[in-house]
Amino acid sequence: MFKEGDRVLERPRNTSVVEAPRTIAIEIRAKSFQRKGVVVECLIKRNERNQATKYCKVLWDGAKSPSLHAQHRLTAINGES
Repeated sequence: MFKEGDRVLERPRNTSVVEAPRTIAIEIRAKSFQRKGVVVECLIKRNERNQATKYCKVLWDGAKSPSLHAQHRLTAINGES
């Protein structure tokens, strides 16, 4: 599990553009970049079946406030502090 202060990278999203109109293709491309940020807080949430899922609040570079993401959507950045 990540710790506070760890640098992380958002995992790539699975997107494909098959003969999409130009405006939609541009919008998809704009949302498909990988963000870099710092873990602010780690927590565990439980769903209706009482299964634990690990989440991290991440402050993305250039953002003003952190956002909550499931741990499996993040990967550690090696070589950066």
